[in-house]
Amino acid sequence: MGKLNAYFKLMLAAKKGNKKSFSYKGNTYNQKKTKNGLVVYAKSGGKTSKRKSKSKRRSRKKKSRKKR
Repeated sequence: MGKLNAYFKLMLAAKKGNKKSFSYKGNTYNQKKTKNGLVVYAKSGGKTSKRKSKSKRRSRKKKSRKKR
C-alpha cells in the first residue's frame, strides 16, 4: 500500500479497535454497518457546512429567431 492520509489512518485504527466513533479536524465520524455487514464511518456533528443548493433555476433570456 502507498502512503495513507491522516483521516484514513484514524479510520483504519478505529475499525481495527471496533470503536463506535472517532474525531478528525473537529468532525465526529460514527460507525455504521451496511446491508452487507461492512463497517463504515459517517460524519455527524462537529463543523456543519451549509452548501448552497445547485437546483436553483436560472432565468434565461429567450433567444428570438428571425423569420426569413
